[in-house]
Amino acid sequence: MHTLPSAQDSSNLLPSPLSTTPAHTTDYHTENNTSGEEPEFTGCFSEYSSELVGHGDYSFDMEGIASKFWPDGTLEQSMAASKGKFADILSDLPVFLSDESELFSSSDGVQLRFSKVLLSMCFERVWNRMRESAASAISKRLGAGLLPDLVDFQTDEAAGADGNTNLMFCSKESCRYDYSSALILVECDLGKYLGLLPDSVLERIGRRVLNVWRLQPTRQFVPVLFLSVLNLKLLLFTRDKWYCVELGDIGYYTLQPDWSDLSDVDLVLQRLWFLASSPPSEIGHVCNISTNDSGLAFTKATSVYKLSAVPIYTPDAFIIEDLIQSAGSLRGRLCHVIRGQYGGDAAVMKISWTPAGQFPEGAAYDILSQQGVGPIPEVYCGGVLVEDLCGYRMEFLVVEDCGWSLYDCFDKAPQPSEEATVDTIIGIARQVSSCLAKAYSAGVLHRDISRGNITIKGQKAYIIDWGCSRPLVDAVNQEAHVNACRQWLFNASEVSQVERLHDPFVGTARYMSIQILLASKKRGLHDDIESLFYVVLDILMKLQIERQGYELAVDPLEVLDDDEMALHRTAALEYKDEYLSWFGIGDCPTNLKCVLNAMYDYLFVVDGTNITNDMYNGRVSRESHDLVAAAQFMDADAVKALKRACMPASN
Repeated sequence: MHTLPSAQDSSNLLPSPLSTTPAHTTDYHTENNTSGEEPEFTGCFSEYSSELVGHGDYSFDMEGIASKFWPDGTLEQSMAASKGKFADILSDLPVFLSDESELFSSSDGVQLRFSKVLLSMCFERVWNRMRESAASAISKRLGAGLLPDLVDFQTDEAAGADGNTNLMFCSKESCRYDYSSALILVECDLGKYLGLLPDSVLERIGRRVLNVWRLQPTRQFVPVLFLSVLNLKLLLFTRDKWYCVELGDIGYYTLQPDWSDLSDVDLVLQRLWFLASSPPSEIGHVCNISTNDSGLAFTKATSVYKLSAVPIYTPDAFIIEDLIQSAGSLRGRLCHVIRGQYGGDAAVMKISWTPAGQFPEGAAYDILSQQGVGPIPEVYCGGVLVEDLCGYRMEFLVVEDCGWSLYDCFDKAPQPSEEATVDTIIGIARQVSSCLAKAYSAGVLHRDISRGNITIKGQKAYIIDWGCSRPLVDAVNQEAHVNACRQWLFNASEVSQVERLHDPFVGTARYMSIQILLASKKRGLHDDIESLFYVVLDILMKLQIERQGYELAVDPLEVLDDDEMALHRTAALEYKDEYLSWFGIGDCPTNLKCVLNAMYDYLFVVDGTNITNDMYNGRVSRESHDLVAAAQFMDADAVKALKRACMPASN
């Protein structure tokens, strides 16, 4: 049994050890789960589409997925190489004697009470015997000495996760065995299942799979070997589907197996050997694995890029320093953000799994930079790694490191004088609102303004993470949009302009607008500006609390049920002369108050009447823009751009 090696750093399947501890620089929030809670799994797998591939010959079993995950001929060649290698162990495999007595036995006659621990031990014993018998048959695809280690996590907590899997096949190239180095998970279960596995089982497995997704940026799919009693199934989890393939039994239900039983088990062992001896590139990775290299190189091959691990001195390589964060759930958009160096400059690399029908983040940056919209990060390089795998696209971006996020600036860094802080906040409001207005004029909505997606570098406030952005319906046919999307293998006209009924994975709940919280089907510039308004109020609220040492009885931005959050905001914003006190802001400097009141008028006042109650009750749609109010918190170029965007198109 392998024990867990200790290591100073966490090594995952990228080519260098990565730390998952955020440092002081940019907090690149990529998703919306701001509550800090684990994603809800209940019912997930009822909606998670599955494909059951038929029983029988292994080639037939794999027909539905081999074309997606393994090259032509790989399966047959590998199985042919291991055929007959396990004959000497066929008589020494586990036997399940009786459902009633729950006794487990092997050919040596030892009987033990049936349990998950025992089942894990039996699997490990079978695997170790296979290694001994087939040492000479290690696939040429893998190379000598690189067969993965089977690690027992039955009693040890897997590092970097809250929950145990039973066993893991871990990369031998890794300096640490945990979910970051897991190639294949092994889950043991005492139940017998016919047909689809129950949601309760899949939810448990799903949590393990999510741990792998979060710690391995280069994963395309996650294989899980599911052992229920003696029956072994292969489950493959992509970002959109899970596939189930019946592999067969790794033992017997009788102490006197006949030739047919022996033949069937031998075939199962060949299948298991094929999977466990496959190189990482064939079990879900887009990048080769090495702990000796600390760089990543991007090479364009036809329409997509190839990602490779390279030494740090390789020209045009991204030099890895550490993992800033990974965010996402079992389905939907998943992002990994890695800090490093590119061309001698501080840079950030983002690897994202995005639904194939979602607007590419790189296309948004291309459109905005072509039209002079900023401040936004400069893009050093980017492209598509996987065009479409089961409905998802894998993209990468390398962009400049844009400094401290607003979380770090106001929660962690020493605060300057009150006057300097006020000037900084006013500058943030002006620069970010101006950038949003210019982006709107260029035909792009950000849709996820939050403290984590605004950064400070020098005297500039940057808007980062345009991964949730979407083009406006009137802009999709503009030349800039068409060209940018074509480079990212995407058709902008395919993006629906009608929101799905409140998608909770688009936006950050604490800063969502009232109407989006109430499942509005459309978004506009007002929603982005309203999110910015809440960001500014949130900063002021926390600074006031810190300086005066008291807590608010009710936090108007507290993350609750969507409707309740919308109601709290509506109540706090109903009266212009009272909203600051609702947010715990007492003495607000005049210049800052003027900016906030102008934003308030732009967002919540139409023809001199407050519309917050009408917004809550769905009786108003904000379509017009108060340019007079906008001019008090945006720069002149932004107001001009907004005015142009509001003009009817000429025939």
